[in-house]
Amino acid sequence: MPMRRIPVALCITMLWCQLVAATVVIPPTFEQLVSRSRTILVVETVGQVSEWLGARIVTHVTFRVLDAWKGERVAQLVLTFLGGTVGNRTLRIDGVPAFTPGDRDVLFVDAAGGASPLVGFMHGRFPVIRDSVTGTERVLTFDGRPLLTTAALGRAPLPSLDQRLFRALSIDELRNLVDDQLRVIP
Repeated sequence: MPMRRIPVALCITMLWCQLVAATVVIPPTFEQLVSRSRTILVVETVGQVSEWLGARIVTHVTFRVLDAWKGERVAQLVLTFLGGTVGNRTLRIDGVPAFTPGDRDVLFVDAAGGASPLVGFMHGRFPVIRDSVTGTERVLTFDGRPLLTTAALGRAPLPSLDQRLFRALSIDELRNLVDDQLRVIP
């Protein structure tokens, strides 16, 4: 039987489709975030360094650990994410969060690692901001929306909802919800 030649353009297209499909992330529910996490930490970003690791660029982000809600508390933690900039080369991966020194976050850290060591890539990152009126620390979703309830995690947001009218959960309220969930995980 004669061999058929596959055009190079078709091979490149097939490879590209596989790469794109590999970055699709199904948003985890709150229960999945808690149960899949090796550690749940409140952190402050203190620095980052990008380097070549083989043919890939990775970024090592250093965090000062402010509190541990699940797992061992350490003073400092370094997590490695796929992507970053080395010299004039930049590798960006959809779904892999970028951090800036001074950022404060609640991180749901997975034991598996991979392109992002967070549960559900970006879904495992909850930025913490200080309410300018009350001084209370409030929690946002990875994309900057107020975290109104953990019941909505893993579901599509309501497009007609003007979220500026609602108060985001405080960091203490989120901690209590994590503690409640940890009590029901076998």
